[in-house]
Amino acid sequence: MDKVKNHYKHLSIAFGKEIKPVEEFVNNLGYRFMGMQQFKRAEDLWKLNVTNYSDSFNACDSLGDLYVAIENKERVIDSFKKLISLDTSLTIYITHN
Repeated sequence: MDKVKNHYKHLSIAFGKEIKPVEEFVNNLGYRFMGMQQFKRAEDLWKLNVTNYSDSFNACDSLGDLYVAIENKERVIDSFKKLISLDTSLTIYITHN
């Protein structure tokens, strides 16, 4: 993951503006790793997405999906609290289901 971060850091310096990996690409790659049960790699990618796109519902949702898959209840709760903060209409859905 450090290589990816360094690559984009160097690109940002070279172009004089912040350049980030494309959210959708990183998200899809994370699901590929999760499908191969390489959970740490998927987590690292999705954490990168959450850092780069902190207001992205999709980035937070994907990280939550990972925590559901590995049965980390504490992190599932944290992830879904973040989702609710991004989309308050989820509060209505959760309280009625």
